[in-house]
Amino acid sequence: PYTTLFRSGVSIVISQQHILDTDGYDWIRIHRNPAMNQWESWPTRFIHFSGGPGPLVDGVHYGVRPQRVRALQATGGSLVTVGSDGVRRWQIGMSEGTSPSVTELQGGGLEVAVQSNARDLMTVGGGRSRLRRIRMMANSSPSISAVLGGFEVALQSSAGDVMTAGAAGSRNWHLKMRRDTSPSITAVLGGGYEVAFQSNVGNLMTIGSLGSRNWHLKMRPGTSPSIAALFGGGYEVAIQSADGSLVTIGSAGSRNWHLGMGPGTSPSIAPAFGGKYEAALQSNRGELLTVGVLGSRDWHLRMAPSTSPSITPVFGGGYDVAFQSVTGNLVSVGRTGIHRWRLRMKTRTSPGVPG
Repeated sequence: PYTTLFRSGVSIVISQQHILDTDGYDWIRIHRNPAMNQWESWPTRFIHFSGGPGPLVDGVHYGVRPQRVRALQATGGSLVTVGSDGVRRWQIGMSEGTSPSVTELQGGGLEVAVQSNARDLMTVGGGRSRLRRIRMMANSSPSISAVLGGFEVALQSSAGDVMTAGAAGSRNWHLKMRRDTSPSITAVLGGGYEVAFQSNVGNLMTIGSLGSRNWHLKMRPGTSPSIAALFGGGYEVAIQSADGSLVTIGSAGSRNWHLGMGPGTSPSIAPAFGGKYEAALQSNRGELLTVGVLGSRDWHLRMAPSTSPSITPVFGGGYDVAFQSVTGNLVSVGRTGIHRWRLRMKTRTSPGVPG
């Protein structure tokens, strides 16, 4: 058995018993880079106690008590965030038909990425905003994820290319995306990130630190994938397939759930302990569904047409889902029940929650 004494972004120092020394006690450093180790390997699990430390290394959140903040485009077209500290109206205009993305940073606080009403990428957080001067494709939304040193954003450029920008560097991948779709990004165990998107020929593709891959899975036009890093390593992607059903694929296996999805809607996926996941979607009946290792449920809650839910894991197990209801209001559901917020959302937009 061993106990972690010190943890940084690149190594841990542990105390261990009954391994080598005659007195049965020793200290050793284990590096995240396997080439720097002898026989030891980087742990696949860390145990956190309630009230313990926050995010682990690599931007992947293990047992973190997330700030339950939802980001949305209000009816007036501006960014709004709402959480335990109340409602904040950022006075930042968003482009028509686009949705915000939000992440919880390793050092605390939140960062939100939006397409501005001038069609440029903008990030806001900590009371500050920054215009990135990267032109985005109309009707596409950015995706943001915490990484070592800050955050990384994935987007579709005005030329139709997938691009990434942020603390892990800026890059035009020179890979074309399908119009009216958006990429999804997640930080991955071991450092870096992975991005999922629909290519201009309709296939699911992933690119990033874990490699590039054409999955040769056809997606429905006008829909976007969702990617989540799994606890213990790897990732899983959820898509609406060409025939309109939910499909999940990745390190936790491949499955066609044979659940019909609403036209123009996209699923959302979040990790669950045990290397599994939970996904949220709008069914072809217009209702919110959640499926995965935490159970399958039809919430019998009507969603606005052409909108998508957003799901995130919560401290202590379970998940939280935010969506636009059929009445146009923000609604969140999860382990603590159903909450109907008195916040009206712009039509054909979806909320974001920290992933």
